[in-house]
Amino acid sequence: MLADQSLSFAGELKVLVGDSDYSKLPFLGTVYGGTKQNEGDDLVTIVRAANNRTFYHSPPELEGKRPVGHPTWYGPPFRLSDPETWGQADEEEWATWTTHRGKSYRVQLQGWHNLKMRGKQGYSMHEHPFTLVGPWCWMRWAAPATNVRCGSL
Repeated sequence: MLADQSLSFAGELKVLVGDSDYSKLPFLGTVYGGTKQNEGDDLVTIVRAANNRTFYHSPPELEGKRPVGHPTWYGPPFRLSDPETWGQADEEEWATWTTHRGKSYRVQLQGWHNLKMRGKQGYSMHEHPFTLVGPWCWMRWAAPATNVRCGSL
């Protein structure tokens, strides 16, 4: 449907937003991994991931001759519940967020590129790396600044 050129939004950026149930293989595998029909559709998917999820860094590049056997699709684990596994963020941005009640927070967004989720037969999720964004809020009115979660990583 997204590739149907007769629709009014054909050729436009499409954004799909969902809660943590939509970050699982049955949904994302259908959208991205089960078929090639969605390639080039300009579809951006934003979903919240449960804090017990494990994703994977890309495997290290091998220099020289490729070893015999199955290619390595996944690198070290990226466990959302264990910051020691995250490594350095690839990108970081800061912004100020003011609530409707006037409280100001300093928001930090960290992004890790080219992460992968495990697939299964028929869902080649290793072919669809993604960027994981983690939000953090810093209260300006606390002394010293206090780190509070403003969303799930």
